[in-house]
Amino acid sequence: MISANSQDKEDYFYINNEGNEIKLDPLEIEDYIYKIISVYENNGYPFSEAKLDNIKRNKADLVINKGERYTIDSLVIYGDTKLTEKQLFQLIRIRKGDIYNQKKLNDIDKKLSEIQYLKQSKKHEFVFHKNTTDIYFYLEKVPNNFIDGLIGLTSEEEKIKLNGYVNLKLVNLLNKGETFQFNWKTEQERFQKLENTTTIPSLFNSQLGSEFYLDIYRKYNEFTNTEKEISVFHLSRKNLRYKMSYQMKNSISENAEIGNSKIRNIGAGIGFKTQKIKIDCNGFVGKRHTNTTSDYLNLKLSTNYLFHFSERLQSNLNTENNYLFNNNLQENEMIFFGGTNSIKGFLEDQFTATKLHILGIDLNYKLDQNMNTSIFYQKCFYENEKRYSQLNSVGVGFDLKNNSGIVYLQYAIGISENQSFNFENGRIHIGLKNTF
Repeated sequence: MISANSQDKEDYFYINNEGNEIKLDPLEIEDYIYKIISVYENNGYPFSEAKLDNIKRNKADLVINKGERYTIDSLVIYGDTKLTEKQLFQLIRIRKGDIYNQKKLNDIDKKLSEIQYLKQSKKHEFVFHKNTTDIYFYLEKVPNNFIDGLIGLTSEEEKIKLNGYVNLKLVNLLNKGETFQFNWKTEQERFQKLENTTTIPSLFNSQLGSEFYLDIYRKYNEFTNTEKEISVFHLSRKNLRYKMSYQMKNSISENAEIGNSKIRNIGAGIGFKTQKIKIDCNGFVGKRHTNTTSDYLNLKLSTNYLFHFSERLQSNLNTENNYLFNNNLQENEMIFFGGTNSIKGFLEDQFTATKLHILGIDLNYKLDQNMNTSIFYQKCFYENEKRYSQLNSVGVGFDLKNNSGIVYLQYAIGISENQSFNFENGRIHIGLKNTF
């Protein structure tokens, strides 16, 4: 008796691969040969061939011609970029002398598209020599510097007071892929903040990069905080970034009720970045010095996911998490948040916390080539003095591209335990962003 689930031997095809007999369904033969060729293409043999020979009924021999073995030799660059061959090797995550790997080489376009200051004017080409391969690139510089700001002057009691913000980002000025970011903002009689981040992606043409961060924050008549962080990082071939840091925080009080403090930390972090996903996870551990010395721990996690629904419609989901662990933190040592770059609809740095979680989602619709509109919602949970609170923010945005840059406007309404939903409580943010 024959089972209904069994197959006759004649229903299979048998392939002799170097003495090993492979049993396949006839429909699987093409995929099997393709996989064999792919293995060779990813191990140095771009011109490998495979075919069936001595075919007899349902049997055949697999004949493989590997061809010559190739390695990557040189990268030849055409265009107005001053990028060097060593820098380009690092950017595309390939090393001189690597064996030819078709899978990695197929990812070159994707990796180049993630570099904001470069674009390909023509697809790269492969030139094969005896056992070596050169890759020809046609690259152009893309303006990626920008300035974004709004500054106002007010006169009170015959004194001129400054109010506003400036964000400046300079990319690849020295043709080393470096980034210089400067942020300044002030709100009269409340605070002033100066922030700078300098990133050098490659030290001495190595796989290691460095980053320097400086943050000076002054709350008028209360305190001045200074934070410095020096980091060394390594960017892997899989878009992972590993980081080691040393962090110094100092706070000088102008108020008798708040004491001075020093915090010294070492840190480690890991990040992942593609065109659609960005994840950063960092931890710092060290000592807090006031009149006494105590342990200090800071954990941070931020995520950003971009969803494309169509050419016109996309959505962005992001989270920010920041946790401080120390039982005796003063106001000047806490997390400051609120305003345009954290939870909208509230004053800049209106709140303080020791533990903070913000979830945000926005939906962007492209009206035409020069106009976009968006709606957004944010939910915030935070802890201060062992008391948990929550905030909400909802709003709309609009931006218009013209010859001067991008003019944008946001209207956000903040909702808290002490502030209910009310259009009169909304805050308007206007700015001009210019790329050069």
